Amino acid sequence: MVQEEEKQISEQKDAASGEDIVGKIPVPAGSEEEKQEKKQDENDPLTELREENEKLRQEMAELVKNKDLADRFDAAEKQLQELSAVMQTVSQNSKEQAELISALTTKQESNERKLAQALRENANFQIQVRSGMQHDLEELKTRVSGDQFIPLLKEISEMYVDYLFLTENDLSADEIRKNLKMMFSQMEDFFEENGAQVCVSQEGSPRRSRFCRVVGKIPTDDPAKHNTVAKSRKPGIIRDKTILQSEYVDLYVYEERKKEPQQDEN
Repeated sequence: MVQEEEKQISEQKDAASGEDIVGKIPVPAGSEEEKQEKKQDENDPLTELREENEKLRQEMAELVKNKDLADRFDAAEKQLQELSAVMQTVSQNSKEQAELISALTTKQESNERKLAQALRENANFQIQVRSGMQHDLEELKTRVSGDQFIPLLKEISEMYVDYLFLTENDLSADEIRKNLKMMFSQMEDFFEENGAQVCVSQEGSPRRSRFCRVVGKIPTDDPAKHNTVAKSRKPGIIRDKTILQSEYVDLYVYEERKKEPQQDEN
């Protein structure tokens, strides 16, 4: 391809050289027609085209002489591609950095909100602890001073005053029995008001080993009655899981009935 271009440039150069030689041949100055022809040749568009062609030919010749120009173009294009890749990488990194900064900012705001919430909860917890400690301290002071016993002492004092007259000798047995029932009923109410209850097991109910103490054992031939309450001797008093007074009971115990020996008939 380069050889063909050089051949065309050489042919154009030879043609231009021939025209130049023809143009340099002296023409008699006295001919008016020749002067007009010369003027027309100067204004002829073909002449201008030839001059432009000659300039182009010279530029092409210069390009052919500079053999490393194409390598420079390739190197420049390669550098441009590398620079474009670098710029793309920088742009991608900038985008990732922007996303990372946005994520860090969001995380920072979330941590600040959590920290503020934790501080508020801590402050509320401290207030609750102080209030609870103050309440416990006041209650402890009351216990140490013995003020918690005042309601109990008041109830006992009322029962003492109300039923002291039972010790008088002129009362009948019915009157004493009636007042004793009233006194024990009042005591049951007193226990209930203070969170305690009186427990009396019914006959045939299962024995509650933790609350009941066995006083007597009654044999029975009924297996279904084994380890059940036969009779409550004394009631028990319980408050929550605390046993204030155990219940005393009689308990059924199963015993197999012995078979009587058969008598031989004579």
